[in-house]
Amino acid sequence: LCLFYKKFIARKNRKKRHSHSDKTVGACIAIMYYIYLNLSMTALEVFNCSTQELEDPLTGEIVSDGKEYMQETNWECYTSDSKQMELLPYAVVAIAVYTIGYPCFVASILLNRHNAAMAREDQVL
Repeated sequence: LCLFYKKFIARKNRKKRHSHSDKTVGACIAIMYYIYLNLSMTALEVFNCSTQELEDPLTGEIVSDGKEYMQETNWECYTSDSKQMELLPYAVVAIAVYTIGYPCFVASILLNRHNAAMAREDQVL
């Protein structure tokens, strides 16, 4: 790895080494745009808990055991040893990074005065 770095990366001057970074950042932002909804929905599914109501086949009454379950997986919610509680911290981080962080990042780029002026200039026919 060090040999690869010395031979192909360290030999190039700094300007040439970072010449593609703006294209890489643009590609990453475009990819995040397309996967944003799926990532947000997946992170929010951990909090989608409700009671299950089933019909009793003998009496025809609606019966519930009073416990909450995740909608997609039927795992118990908010019990200490459940899979949902294992996923909860990861879901909170994913919501902070993807659902809230990505729009804030894009807004900070677009609402920057310099970038906004460049965007308006690009839109002029």
